[in-house]
Amino acid sequence: MSDYRDIEFTLCRILPLDISVSTGDMEIDIGMSDSGGGKLPTYEGEYVVIPKPFTEQVLETKNKSLVDDVTVLEIPYSEVTNPEGGITANIGYEL
Repeated sequence: MSDYRDIEFTLCRILPLDISVSTGDMEIDIGMSDSGGGKLPTYEGEYVVIPKPFTEQVLETKNKSLVDDVTVLEIPYSEVTNPEGGITANIGYEL
């Protein structure tokens, strides 16, 4: 049975990088290169969102760098009395 050992190492931001590890009967090659992409563009959209009923909302954050947390506020809710003496709940709408 083979003797497995953990190998720990830290990578700095030095690219390209080529690592070859040989353990007798097994060899592992790891290669990394910088694709030249650089920094991600900053997300310029809203960071505070109020849910809208029956409407899908997408924050275009994919492949963007965020400078703050995105906050999704609670769904608006209110109650009003109706002419029949009952209460009408409004969910998702501000009155």
